Amino acid sequence: AVTNFNIGHAYHRLDELDKATAYYVDFLQVVIRKFGRVHQDVAMVLCLMGQIHHSKDEVESSIHMYNCALEIRKASLGASHPEIAVTLNMLGNCYLEEGNIEAAIQSYEAGLAIEMEVLEAGHQNLIVTLINIG
Repeated sequence: AVTNFNIGHAYHRLDELDKATAYYVDFLQVVIRKFGRVHQDVAMVLCLMGQIHHSKDEVESSIHMYNCALEIRKASLGASHPEIAVTLNMLGNCYLEEGNIEAAIQSYEAGLAIEMEVLEAGHQNLIVTLINIG
């Protein structure tokens, strides 16, 4: 399974998005069978697939993937984890691109609240979030 993920990641970096997706899906199926749907690896792959959809200008599909990943991360990591803030930022970027400014701001601010709680001042993720809101 890990090999499928690594091959998918390599294709993703080469911008061969359809091949990357196929390997990610194979990896995802194995992880779900072994660990169930509420597992950090499932959320990670859903975020990567969200990035692929975003790269292909499939913003609605990207939002769907990020929302699924967000729910899994909340269930598996708790409500105040930096990975949740990262996912909220990616969602905010999609909402912004879609023209849904209010949803983007809500996502960014929710991510910012988590980052301010768990990250030290000056952390790169915190700075990126502040730039996104600005």
